[in-house]
Amino acid sequence: MIERNQTWEVEEYAKGYIAIGDDSGGMVFLMDIKAEDYRVLAVDSGDMNPKHATLITCDFYKWLQEGCQY
Repeated sequence: MIERNQTWEVEEYAKGYIAIGDDSGGMVFLMDIKAEDYRVLAVDSGDMNPKHATLITCDFYKWLQEGCQY
């Protein structure tokens, strides 16, 4: 996960977020680094601006339990 965040330059382009994965098709899954925020966002790897992201879920744990459907 560290390598992917460095490669996608998340700290520069999506400051305050961490990439938790991708869909192998150009979409990156982001989460706010604040522990109290459980939303998962999908953003194009060529853009990486969270303002242009799509909300995937408000509940990260439920999303995991349901198989990380996108």
